[in-house]
Amino acid sequence: MPLETLSLRLKQNGYRPDISYGAFDEGAMVGLWLSGIRAIGGRKVACCTGATVLEEWRKRGIAGALAGAAEGAARALGASVGVLNARAEDTTVIRLYRGMGFEQGRTLHSYTSAALQAPLERNPMKARAVDIGHAYSLRHMLDHDLPWCKMWEGILAVKDSITAVAVSDGLRQRAYGLFQPATGRILHVGLDSADEEEGRFVLGAMIAFFMKVPDRTEDLELFQVPDSAGRIPAIMSSLGFALANAQLEMTKIL
Repeated sequence: MPLETLSLRLKQNGYRPDISYGAFDEGAMVGLWLSGIRAIGGRKVACCTGATVLEEWRKRGIAGALAGAAEGAARALGASVGVLNARAEDTTVIRLYRGMGFEQGRTLHSYTSAALQAPLERNPMKARAVDIGHAYSLRHMLDHDLPWCKMWEGILAVKDSITAVAVSDGLRQRAYGLFQPATGRILHVGLDSADEEEGRFVLGAMIAFFMKVPDRTEDLELFQVPDSAGRIPAIMSSLGFALANAQLEMTKIL
């Protein structure tokens, strides 16, 4: 993972070194658990921003010990729930987290633009940059509950890294999007559209705008969209986005 991507991820999740722990063998790190705290919806949420144990040190209880230490420290600071994501195909890690008391929630899908199509011709929709506050005012266009990792509280912590866009048909605003050029991630897509075909023009205008943003990664990624996101995955697929990976959202009461 590029250092800038890691830095943004840690900041977005409220990373705190005082509730992050490492395991060492004669001074060499063999495991770590990075944690943050973010106030979301009136309660403090402990977010695991990264965890790993060297392969030769696994199955020795290290991950559980690190998680327990981090959870205890977060609880002492007022956190009432812990959250993390796990790759959907990694059944070993999922079993490990379940053994720690985490419960499986939604499946989050990410899509990449490796097969992106050419911009739609004669597109009547127009995309323009807006400030983050204006984008926030359009949040009612979301047709799903946001994953923990993309809540507004975390987005605002990294707002300087975000390009916010609104799409209009000339009469009213039809969509908003939040794009992070340094990671290539489209973090939010809210759509107010009558049907899927019209939605293709709305989101097509948004994607065309993102493709012109300077200093972005080569490919775009529609990042961690839940199954409940309605038409957006289907529309993005019709524009050339392909499923890249799936992650499980897992939570635990502390």
